[in-house]
Amino acid sequence: MAIYKGFSTANESASVTLLDTDLIKQDIINAFNTRLGERVMRGDFGCGVWDYIHSPLDSVTKDAVTAEVKRIISLEPRVAMTGMDLQEFEHGLQILIELNYVNLESSEVLFLQFDARNNSLSSSIVNQ
Repeated sequence: MAIYKGFSTANESASVTLLDTDLIKQDIINAFNTRLGERVMRGDFGCGVWDYIHSPLDSVTKDAVTAEVKRIISLEPRVAMTGMDLQEFEHGLQILIELNYVNLESSEVLFLQFDARNNSLSSSIVNQ
């Protein structure tokens, strides 16, 4: 029996019902994919990482992006971040986030790639 149940319209060919870890991951990805101030009546919702994808990954940028990732994950009570790795790649930033699902007794590594070429975010789960 599922603990968490929700829906998504992101993939029209798949089921719109999401359960447990799939729902939590989609909620986290939605937060990272939304720019700060973009959501009407919720100016504090979203991700400030987009402001840094064109910047060199120096210590100031790295600290700011790390703080932003921690802030977003801390807003999600169903997960705890147990680790993070931030890397620059040719066209943006790559972030690995180790997530522990609090009530589900499972964990995964979420891979996010912020691509400056087309201002897009791609995500996947990395096998541990």
